[in-house]
Amino acid sequence: MAKGFTNEGAKWEIAHSFWILFTWVPFAFLSWFAFIYIGARTKQKKWLLAGVAYAAVVLCTAFTARTLFFDLAMKMLLIVWVISIIHAFKIRPEFLVRLEAVYQIKRSEMNELRQELENENFPEPSGQNRSSRVTLTKK
Repeated sequence: MAKGFTNEGAKWEIAHSFWILFTWVPFAFLSWFAFIYIGARTKQKKWLLAGVAYAAVVLCTAFTARTLFFDLAMKMLLIVWVISIIHAFKIRPEFLVRLEAVYQIKRSEMNELRQELENENFPEPSGQNRSSRVTLTKK
């Protein structure tokens, strides 16, 4: 079995790759959403801009309906649809690694917060000693 791109495991990678399905919607009608989604999740402007570009092509095609340019716009849309699928599979490894890093940063911040809360000087309730206090560490 091939090794994944992250330390999170294959199940995690598959679960966080569902966005690729949006690129398979016919005529790239939702490809733009997939790229805006991953751009927002990882704060990557290049993917946000790709999403905007794919959306522009879809809108351009929609606005050229019943005009002389509709056939050309549909051909362009089909080409962009194939390109968006290839693009999605090409950037998937980078997205997964970046998303793993985002999750690690969030976990680190939560662990720091837990540590701060444990170290605060709460007054001891009467009849309890320090050992009976609830701990906030994640198991």
